[in-house]
Amino acid sequence: MIIHDHSPSARHVPMEVSVYRRPPGTTIFLATVPTNKLEIKLKFVPTRTLLLMVQAQPSTPSKMPRFAPALLALLLLASGLVSAGPWEEGYAAYQRKDYTAAVAKWRQVADKGDAKAQSLMGQMYFFGQGVKQDYPQAITWLNLAAAQGEPKAHFKLGSMHENAQGFTQNKLMAAVSYTMAAELGHLDASEALLRVSAELSPKETAMASRLAQTCIKRAYKACESVLNP
Repeated sequence: MIIHDHSPSARHVPMEVSVYRRPPGTTIFLATVPTNKLEIKLKFVPTRTLLLMVQAQPSTPSKMPRFAPALLALLLLASGLVSAGPWEEGYAAYQRKDYTAAVAKWRQVADKGDAKAQSLMGQMYFFGQGVKQDYPQAITWLNLAAAQGEPKAHFKLGSMHENAQGFTQNKLMAAVSYTMAAELGHLDASEALLRVSAELSPKETAMASRLAQTCIKRAYKACESVLNP
């Protein structure tokens, strides 16, 4: 697609604009001009508005080109062609505190295997938001997400082991889950791991590390036989 800026003071500079999707619900407009590259993201947020982010990467030092406002206006108009899906609609419902609707929308995504949606479903069952509180259901969804390497799911499972929520309290298993969450980059996992490890014997700490590393080597798949021998 070629876009020309027709503002009164502008030069007529052709721009090649590529449009592609990134999951979930983000459309990237990449506009390339002779001296500048603009990366413009139009992303649905819970309020159903669009979050617009612009990054200029000039090949030579220069200010934002004068045609940028016109380009942004055109892209905002084009964004009307992009509709929110169940992921974004779920966030919008959650923002309105319509948890039942949020669960219904996120379930659609989770049923298709999306790890983040599965983790969210686990959280909703854990807190009883939009559904009856159900720890076994929460664990089922969190395990599905954890098997795909979702750090928040591993962290939540660790917390549930640590605090006897849906499990018999087991600090060793909490350490296993926190280790995997930390490996995956969860920001709070290292601190949680130190906390529970302080209550374990050196032998238990070594076992927790060994179990976690075995699961990590399996890419977090088929770990139940390791964690529940």
